[in-house]
Amino acid sequence: MQTLKAKVERLVKMGVLKKVNRSEWAAPTFIIPKKDGSARFISDFRELNERTLRKPCPIPNVQDMLLNLEEFQWATGLDLNMGCCHICLNPTSKQLCTFVLPFGKHEHQAIPMGLCNGPDIFQEKMSELMDGLAFVRTHIDDLLCLTRGTFSDHLEKLKLVLRRLQRARLKVFAIGTLRVLDCPQWNQTRAAHDKVKAIMKIAEPENQKEL
Repeated sequence: MQTLKAKVERLVKMGVLKKVNRSEWAAPTFIIPKKDGSARFISDFRELNERTLRKPCPIPNVQDMLLNLEEFQWATGLDLNMGCCHICLNPTSKQLCTFVLPFGKHEHQAIPMGLCNGPDIFQEKMSELMDGLAFVRTHIDDLLCLTRGTFSDHLEKLKLVLRRLQRARLKVFAIGTLRVLDCPQWNQTRAAHDKVKAIMKIAEPENQKEL
């Protein structure tokens, strides 16, 4: 409960959440632990999603993207910081995206995680933002910049991406080591050691179900 309350207070200070008491809607909300030890804030919007008219946007399939990549020499991965929180909701949508907790009722000020239209809206925005940059691949809040040539050329193209993100007031994290699927045309890919280690520790199957 202390972790949840601290998380909510932090998001209120950031302007992502606002304490209210005006909506008939109230989605249950909780937190789940993340791999890095922090907490992920989640609202259960299944009831709202059932009443939402979805506007689908073609979201690229990750495996198809990786298999169809051309040869490249330099790659930079960018992860948007709290991606969907950059897209504000209108007043009506804010009231719909209200949740309840033991210590109060709050509404989301931006697209929350769990909203069925969230990934579609964000993918559409990112595709528009990176339109014309053939060396950029977008998947919701992840960007992959791939170039051939010199490292200086890669940095110049990366500046184009960062300028567009800056104009859109989006903040990103740079990923030091890209974790990707192993593709035949990539000569410098390596298996993720923690994943291999997990597989090696699996006990030998003793029946069909375990296999």
